[in-house]
Amino acid sequence: MSAQRKRTKIEQVNVLYDLFDLPTAFHKAGLVGLLLSIQSLKQRRILKEEDVNYELTPSALEIDFTESLLQTLMDDLYDAREVDVAVKNKWQGAKTVREPTPAETEAGNRYVYRVIQPMGNVLCELYPDEDGLWLKMWRDMLWSIPRGRPTTREPYKERAEGKPCKEGPRGWQYLLKVHAARAKGESFVAEISSALLPGAQAANAEGGAVRRPR
Repeated sequence: MSAQRKRTKIEQVNVLYDLFDLPTAFHKAGLVGLLLSIQSLKQRRILKEEDVNYELTPSALEIDFTESLLQTLMDDLYDAREVDVAVKNKWQGAKTVREPTPAETEAGNRYVYRVIQPMGNVLCELYPDEDGLWLKMWRDMLWSIPRGRPTTREPYKERAEGKPCKEGPRGWQYLLKVHAARAKGESFVAEISSALLPGAQAANAEGGAVRRPR
């Protein structure tokens, strides 16, 4: 039997994002979000200069992703907490956590529920007033449109419980597949969830595969 070759562990994966190659405005906005996240993590001293290596040009961003960097980015992106919300109408199937305070009662709220609230750490840096309208509008939009179904909120639930976000390991496996395909002169394309890209679908109503941009 021939000796089994040992696989070399991949420590980092280089990715070049070119504004002229990104297929949609959502992809370009996501690239801006990635850059803002990195800068915010540095400002908050969660990331050190040596933790991330990237080069920014007027039309492109080239970055060396590591497993730890990706995990840090995902944990910060999906960071969340549990908060109490006082409402006027009863939520079907949900349990109240306490009696409303006099101020909540005076405002007409009779029920108090505990919910998971996205932190939006990058936005909190830009808008320090966490109870302001801009952050509230962003949180309401997130919960109403891309994360409207409870099953799409799992990453936030993990972070609210103090756990690492599973999107980190999942994203790293995708990057490793990108690296492996690139070494063979091929390309790797993953399915995109509608929770990340509004309107995205893996298959159409007729059951046929939807062609995704490479």
